[in-house]
Amino acid sequence: MIHTSTGGDLPTTNSVWNGGNWPPSSSGTGFTVAGKIIEIRNHHVQEGSNRKFHRYVALVVEKTAARKRQYNKNGVELETNWSSEKLEKTGFLNIYDHKEAEDPAAVSSDELYELTKRYYDENKDELHPRQLNRFEFWGPSMEMKSKELKKGDRIQLKTKGDSIFIESCVTDSTKQVKSQSYSGEEVLDNWTHKLNDKPNANSKNAAKPIPGEELQGAADEEWD
Repeated sequence: MIHTSTGGDLPTTNSVWNGGNWPPSSSGTGFTVAGKIIEIRNHHVQEGSNRKFHRYVALVVEKTAARKRQYNKNGVELETNWSSEKLEKTGFLNIYDHKEAEDPAAVSSDELYELTKRYYDENKDELHPRQLNRFEFWGPSMEMKSKELKKGDRIQLKTKGDSIFIESCVTDSTKQVKSQSYSGEEVLDNWTHKLNDKPNANSKNAAKPIPGEELQGAADEEWD
């Protein structure tokens, strides 16, 4: 069950997609994004001038870190490793300093923006780059409304390809994942403590279908 801070119904927004068939195809391996939920609302997309609608739950997330999803040679997803420290030898006394290691899979906020901005009709004042490190992600309405989601929760989500569409997510409230394709990262505490003091990163392909719930002539009052 999704909760609002006041316990009321979720607000609803809508947009019109004029870029051809919805959803647009997405390439890339996708992202794993960690952060905090800032806003939750319903959102539906109208496909061009016809009456076909797609319903989503939209999450505005303040990003703490993001990485490209990685797979082994057998196509099995590798567990996300948020650790970015390395030991560096200094001087002649075999003293080692802890240094921030470069992460080749890291995705900066500017890179994430460039890869996902095409899904929005226009630049939004409440999102990156106008609001630094804030991004919006959409999940299918029926699936998302069965999850425990609250403003202020820490969240880790995975996207379908290089898009804003949520494939799976886990939060402080759930601490569990309900997705066949999730790679077993059920324990939220394991990555939460690693990210609490982590600074926001600022550095960086087969098409995947993105499911949306299609409705004919969906009205705002149908949203619960």
